[in-house]
Amino acid sequence: MDSIVGVVLNHPVRVVLLGIVIGIFYGLQSWVVLPHRADLSKIPQDKRWMWGVHDLFVHVLGTTAGSFCLLVFFGTSRDWESPAFSVQDLILFIIVLLGLSGFLPELFWGVASSFERLIKKVLDKIRD
Repeated sequence: MDSIVGVVLNHPVRVVLLGIVIGIFYGLQSWVVLPHRADLSKIPQDKRWMWGVHDLFVHVLGTTAGSFCLLVFFGTSRDWESPAFSVQDLILFIIVLLGLSGFLPELFWGVASSFERLIKKVLDKIRD
């Protein structure tokens, strides 16, 4: 039986396709990617399908990024008998976990909304 490293490196297309399938599942099972911002009652009924398409796209993008990072993580040359991990490896692994579990879009939303609030507060302080 192959190790996980061998499976990932020998079948990179399958790994990326798995990420896409996981993203489609997440996209079809959850209606809203950005629950803090989206209020479906404000969206006209005939436009709500756009949220579904957006949700599907964002989840597919997130899980595909996670599966691609998995390929990069296992594809870097290292001694797997006694691996020495760097900060970059840790960041890649975190992206893999967040991407394949469906939380990468939520992370990006949180960072973007926090940055927006920070800029707004700084501008308010400057204006006062």
